[in-house]
Amino acid sequence: MLNMPRAFHDDLSAEASLSYTWADMRYGEVSRSNDHYITGINRWNWYPAEKLTFRSGLDWRFIHVDSAGDGLRNGNNGGLYAAAEFKPLTALLFIASLKGVTDTRQGAAVLKAGFVWQAADWFSLKNNYFRSFKFPDFDDRFYHSADGLYAGNPNLKPEDGWGADLTGEFTFTGEETQSPPSEEGSGTPKFIPHAPAFSATSTVYVQWTTDSIHWVKQGMRWSPENIGTGCFAGMDIRPVLAVPLSLWIFDRVKFGLTYQYQLSWLLNDDLDFSDALRIPYMPMHIVGALIDLSWKSGAPTAGSLLLSAHWESIRYADTLNLMEPEPYCLVNVTVNQGIGKNFSAFAVLRNALNQLYTSFAEYPMPGISLTLGGRIQITKPKN
Repeated sequence: MLNMPRAFHDDLSAEASLSYTWADMRYGEVSRSNDHYITGINRWNWYPAEKLTFRSGLDWRFIHVDSAGDGLRNGNNGGLYAAAEFKPLTALLFIASLKGVTDTRQGAAVLKAGFVWQAADWFSLKNNYFRSFKFPDFDDRFYHSADGLYAGNPNLKPEDGWGADLTGEFTFTGEETQSPPSEEGSGTPKFIPHAPAFSATSTVYVQWTTDSIHWVKQGMRWSPENIGTGCFAGMDIRPVLAVPLSLWIFDRVKFGLTYQYQLSWLLNDDLDFSDALRIPYMPMHIVGALIDLSWKSGAPTAGSLLLSAHWESIRYADTLNLMEPEPYCLVNVTVNQGIGKNFSAFAVLRNALNQLYTSFAEYPMPGISLTLGGRIQITKPKN
């Protein structure tokens, strides 16, 4: 992070990052892919007036893939963006942005505009209108399994479309007190609720998409295709209730629900809304739930236990809506535990019930898995 307090009237800041990612992906006995990604990001924020903010930046990714069935491939993609935020009133913010993106073969301009209205301390309203644009994933274009059953499509077109959404957020916060400071004043202060707190987010949305990309089966071979034009609309609701506890070391429990209802229509060729064919892999109902139990919030030995579940209704794996992967329910368990002011450990148990399911038709997903890890935070002591 770079802050420039003596330039542009104390109102310019910048951020830059460079990251490298390596992934060795294996599918069965004869298929593998060795992927390397280098990503650079640079952002600038300029505050020329009290009510006006300009933001700009760029990102670029270099991709190197060594696929067992297709050899070496290299690629690039990224873009440059500019955004403006205007706040005429304390409770009202307008936002507009433009990003130019390219994969070195073609480019596009991606527009977005919207507003945020803080109508009350407990309610805000957000509205966005946007272009939805996505280049094909590199593996969608070039991946090729050694057995020839899975092959990318180098002729894929980008997904393109337009959409709009409207979101309402409700927040009712109970009384809070600041947690005791940790040793030597380090760490981020946290607040412990002493009364129930409730929040809810509800969104309605609609989007029109052309050249949507999906992996489809043709004979014995799977490959990604631009399946055509589609339209989808829906709503989702996410209520969360946090309740304070006074039970042994436990001081809070949080309950959350998510529900999404989504309609979709495949509109290829001569199809219309009356044909009622759904876009592949878009379920009509998605239901989720979570229970988050915390102890010793704000202390160096704070911890939490998160239990979450996710269920999706019937989806279709083909454009004719004949292939129906079975609905499934996944349960995950996550434990976090602080060990002093600079150390913490975590454990994640995914698919805890060892559910047998397919995310895509005839493509079984992993069973139960356990991930263990630790985090360390190094801070500079205060003078």
